[in-house]
Amino acid sequence: MKSYRNIKIKFYYLFLLFVTTLFLSTSNAANLIERNKSETYKDIIEKAQNLILQKNRSQALDILKNAAQREQNLNAVKELKKTAIEIANIFMTEKTHQLYENALSLRFTNLSDAMSRVNEALKIEPNNMMLMTELGRLMNAKKDCKAAEANAFAMSELIPFYERVDLSLAQAYQCSANWDGYKNVVSPLNLKKSEDRYAWDVLEFHYALQTNQLLLAQQSLKTLSE
Repeated sequence: MKSYRNIKIKFYYLFLLFVTTLFLSTSNAANLIERNKSETYKDIIEKAQNLILQKNRSQALDILKNAAQREQNLNAVKELKKTAIEIANIFMTEKTHQLYENALSLRFTNLSDAMSRVNEALKIEPNNMMLMTELGRLMNAKKDCKAAEANAFAMSELIPFYERVDLSLAQAYQCSANWDGYKNVVSPLNLKKSEDRYAWDVLEFHYALQTNQLLLAQQSLKTLSE
């Protein structure tokens, strides 16, 4: 009987511990939700900037991307996206920046060495958009079109609202002569207002030539010469 009573007491304490833990977990979750509700977009931007100082680019981009998707205020969305793009392009170490500059200097003379420099830098700074953009260009130059396409899709996972991601994907599709894919990327965009207008005009010129649209090719060439 004594043993049975001890078992009952142990069971009671275990049950009490379970209920207490459940209550605390629920309370913490509610507090977290409440904090998130009161967190402004400026708080999120500050948090992301602190994360990049800790060299945690992935988490910084995640919280900015998620906040931009939830946010209703258009000005706030604009600021969140702007900060995400800035953080995506930051070099966090001097070594990676130097490797990137070395790759640029080798782009037209030694593609393999240039790609080696970019890949080395990406091992130090994964998800650096400057490095990933250059990697895509080098892959296209080597006619490794599928790899360039996969690289562009990886970029879009990080920040899908960045136009340079669209440019990288369009370049990869042009590399493989996937003109349907190319037009799907280009059609929704206002290329005339793009910061990369010249790059888009070059793509449009090659697209027109490759698809035998001579009038469009002439128009694109005229735009390039202006």
